[in-house]
Amino acid sequence: MEGQRVDTIRSLKFDGKNFLAYKEGLKAALRARKCWKILIGRETKPEKDGTRATKQKRKEYRNKVLLLNDILTNTLDDGTRVRLAHLKNPQAKWAALVDDFEKKSFASGGDPAGINTNA
Repeated sequence: MEGQRVDTIRSLKFDGKNFLAYKEGLKAALRARKCWKILIGRETKPEKDGTRATKQKRKEYRNKVLLLNDILTNTLDDGTRVRLAHLKNPQAKWAALVDDFEKKSFASGGDPAGINTNA
């Protein structure tokens, strides 16, 4: 199987009820693509300093943000996608999802093992 890559994104689908499972799948897929820290706000766009290296890092960051937006938009159910469409960046969409669904998932017993999913 060398050379073949499993597209884990295709199997991700948030249906409004499976937030914790969706979050864990999304986290794994985005970590593999080195995008998770951007989504949760731990990595920010590099400041301009006039160097080529920084210019390249800023371009890579922008490309990752585009990828994040694509992944989030296309793995959400239609109702959630429409509700979040007005938000400009994937970080804002993710924050809204966490705010709307994470607490509800825990309240309904969605984390019986007590797994910390914030890291």
